[in-house]
Amino acid sequence: KFSVIIGGAISSTALPIVPIINNKKVVLFSPAATSPKLAGSSPYFFRNWPSDVYDGTAMGEFAAKDLALKRVAVLHVNNEWGIAISNIFVENFTKGGGKVVQTEMFDQNSTDFRTQLSKINKSKPDAIFIPGYLKELIGILRQKKELGIKSTVLSAYGFYDPKIIELAKDAAECAIFTSPIYDSENSDPLVKEYVDGFQKEYSEKPDIWSAQAYDAFNIIAAVIGEHKETGPEIRSGLTQVKNFKGITGLTSFD
Repeated sequence: KFSVIIGGAISSTALPIVPIINNKKVVLFSPAATSPKLAGSSPYFFRNWPSDVYDGTAMGEFAAKDLALKRVAVLHVNNEWGIAISNIFVENFTKGGGKVVQTEMFDQNSTDFRTQLSKINKSKPDAIFIPGYLKELIGILRQKKELGIKSTVLSAYGFYDPKIIELAKDAAECAIFTSPIYDSENSDPLVKEYVDGFQKEYSEKPDIWSAQAYDAFNIIAAVIGEHKETGPEIRSGLTQVKNFKGITGLTSFD
């Protein structure tokens, strides 16, 4: 007997929930699911993290125009997110005049990437676009260094985790990645109050996923505070949200 869920933390878990929320008229608000398939999937689905369309387009255009790369390989995690963002990256990189010379994938929780990396190395790419998560990224970076592969690493927001620098060390040197705007050092009073409170509670600075979830909760709380409590009422209220000032910037829904 609930009206709203904060969840579907990643696209692979959000997508299967969509038919259920449609049937039950319950709002699903994701702070981190990015698949383009979720756009327009349900009038009850909302998210405050940009679609892969933004990340993939930004990196594809940047690689082709700003970095002037000609040959890029792709090594992506085999799930909704990895496939979607890679497709968008490839589309925009090739549109800018670049060529994708090799595409490989890996399963989540994999530990050995030497076969894929060796195939990629034979294609002599200027860079490798690697959308993945912390555990796999650390393994890929270490094994790439062990194999002596010099190609630049390009990635997406999965690379944001500071533990990558801590654990991969110089194997992560010169990597370039995209991520929505969030800075725990921001002097804005709203951000500072949040970061100070989080540190007091958990003895560490909040990362971007913590900030996204915090904003998601507060957006929903603001709508419920306007006496909107049922799923349809909350859904209607969310469509009226314009320039909600949160930790991660301004959020609006159309």
